Amino acid sequence: MNAGDDRTTTLLIGGERVAGAGAPIAIENPYSTETILQLPVASLEQVDAAVTAARGAWQSGWARSTAGERCELLHEVASRLRANADALARTMTAEGGKPLIENRNELPVA
Repeated sequence: MNAGDDRTTTLLIGGERVAGAGAPIAIENPYSTETILQLPVASLEQVDAAVTAARGAWQSGWARSTAGERCELLHEVASRLRANADALARTMTAEGGKPLIENRNELPVA
């Protein structure tokens, strides 16, 4: 994990990155118990705002899109997973403790 990367330490609510207003939690490597990152948590108000934003996005976007449009979007997600497979596998291993090879093998089927 790159703790300096804003995407790992902020919330995405309604298309905007915001700092969590709740108490931070420690993300630990289960093998070493080393703290990897202090992650800000959403407040109840932020959770409500995120749910409202997600419902709005569902109703105005995904629910109205065609099967072909959805297919294109899901292929783009798969492409990004493949492009970032090594970094994702390392992060999954650090967070979950599973062997790196197992996490690498899971990504293609995601």
